[in-house]
Amino acid sequence: LRTDEPVLAWRAAGGGFELVTAHGRYTAASLVLATNAWLDRLLPGVTLPLSVARQVLFWFAPRGPLQPFGPQRLPIWIWERGPELFLYGFPELGGLVKVARHHGGSPADPDTVDRAVAPEEAAPVRAFLAACMPAADGEPRRAAVCLYANTPDGHFLIDRHPAHERVLVISACSGHGFKFSSAIGELAARMLLDGGRPAELEPFRWRW
Repeated sequence: LRTDEPVLAWRAAGGGFELVTAHGRYTAASLVLATNAWLDRLLPGVTLPLSVARQVLFWFAPRGPLQPFGPQRLPIWIWERGPELFLYGFPELGGLVKVARHHGGSPADPDTVDRAVAPEEAAPVRAFLAACMPAADGEPRRAAVCLYANTPDGHFLIDRHPAHERVLVISACSGHGFKFSSAIGELAARMLLDGGRPAELEPFRWRW
């Protein structure tokens, strides 16, 4: 594992692949590209219609007791409040409840995205809490910015590179990939170690 080491480029070399990072060069027989918002930058010459969106996350301190917001009472949830407001949330952890919008973020460049969160950005989420979960509508204690890499149909992309059989392209999870990461990792290992393509991945083929 090498952390905080941005990948700059890769190329086919010597029957395998060479990977160039900010700190060095590595070789491998196979390669998995799972770089989310940076994916198109590592696929030169390939047209991939991804859109990157800036999404803001919030953590609120509930009003009153925490017990109703614990995992025994409050599940992980997602709630569509009309076409313009799609929200999700998590049970209380460390005294805070996470609530955020799913999609609807502004277009962003992953290298220059604004990571600062303005106070007014909490307004749509707080309006939802006031109407639907008023006891959770306490003070926002934390906020963060993440990036969604979206495909045109909102599904995953899990397939082999069109020109390199030993390169898997796994990314653009359209904002809902993290909860499937362990299963996707297992499937990727099967594809590289055993060959073939599991039938369950058919809906996520390269299709543009």
